[in-house]
Amino acid sequence: MMKDAEFVDKYNEIRKQCEDQITRLCIDFAEENKRFKVGDIIQDSYGNLIKMESVKYRKPYHLSDTPVLYYFGKALTKKLQPRKDGELKTLSDHNLDLTKIK
Repeated sequence: MMKDAEFVDKYNEIRKQCEDQITRLCIDFAEENKRFKVGDIIQDSYGNLIKMESVKYRKPYHLSDTPVLYYFGKALTKKLQPRKDGELKTLSDHNLDLTKIK
């Protein structure tokens, strides 16, 4: 007969394995679907410019959604120079209006 502690241990082990597989799937999706590379200058529909330094993802909230990619980098001026205040910005790939400038 299975004891409560045994059940909890097995349940937590299965849950951890499932979470690890979901995380791996999200990472693979992000790697295969990122549209920009490190060093690319990208702009969103609001005119925000960044020089992309890294990309991360957020796991989907619903089973029917895919991970959302976020591009991180230094904010640039309209002349494509780093802002004097060194501001860092994040642009979301959820905003499909992202475009590569350079």
